[in-house]
Amino acid sequence: MNVGLCVLFSTLIAFTSCELLTLKNGVINGTVGKSRNGRPFQQFNSIPYAEPPVRELRFKAPVAINPWPDVKDVSNLPPRCIQPPTFITLGGSDIIQEDCLYLSVFVPNNLFKPSGKTPVIVYIHGGSFQIGSAGGYNPQYFMDKDVILVIINYRLGVLGFFGLNNDVISGNYGLKDQALALQWVKENIAAFGGDPNRVTLMGVSAGAASVHLHMFSPLSKGLFQKAIMLSGSAYSGWAVLDQGFGEAISTAFLVISGCFRNDSIQVLKCLQQLPVDDFLTLGNRLYLRNFTASRMLFKPITE
Repeated sequence: MNVGLCVLFSTLIAFTSCELLTLKNGVINGTVGKSRNGRPFQQFNSIPYAEPPVRELRFKAPVAINPWPDVKDVSNLPPRCIQPPTFITLGGSDIIQEDCLYLSVFVPNNLFKPSGKTPVIVYIHGGSFQIGSAGGYNPQYFMDKDVILVIINYRLGVLGFFGLNNDVISGNYGLKDQALALQWVKENIAAFGGDPNRVTLMGVSAGAASVHLHMFSPLSKGLFQKAIMLSGSAYSGWAVLDQGFGEAISTAFLVISGCFRNDSIQVLKCLQQLPVDDFLTLGNRLYLRNFTASRMLFKPITE
């Protein structure tokens, strides 16, 4: 891997160093941050790991990102996946969009060596499978330690967990996003100095339940070696929908969206043509009119 030093000229007439890094799919540029105790670190805030899950890729398993031709600027916080806008005060970007499959990587400067052997933590954010983002977390505490931190975005709410438990619309797209992000880490983390065979998967709340589910999933086999679950697991009562109840919720959504059909392919085509804002407004209507026990109407189901 080729690593080169670049210099950016800021609006304050000061110089800020950054790194150019060649990955499997192209070149990215990072910026420099400082840890809680003043230790410099490299930060790469919005690296795409999958093609945008829009149009014909909506309600499909994620597709690995294609190569990009030019240096990709990853200095800005990653956008949030579609979620209620009132939660932007939790931190992170104020941009909410369907093209959201990005991850962030943070590396202490002294460990930023290609093909290094630094241990890696991959963090899955919580938020009831409905809210949150990779950009809502501050890496300064971790960057005091000899560890590489990766934080990932994944599809949320209806767009991440709507499912009819068939071959056309299987569900669990948010979990499949997470699995592809883990595959990306396996293939690329050595370029940052990380060891792909020393990966710890970590999460809180819904992120913890996700970690536990990856311990069972064949999609994630061999992609991490250790796990940390904070305030949740797959056994938590709120974590996984009963298959029948999950299909009932999804069917109710089809009815109020006007996409109810007898043929699953036609259902998929209809859902792929809906304006993206409809998934928030219709999901809220479904909560208010039909199911009042929890806003976690769309979450992992047993395929």
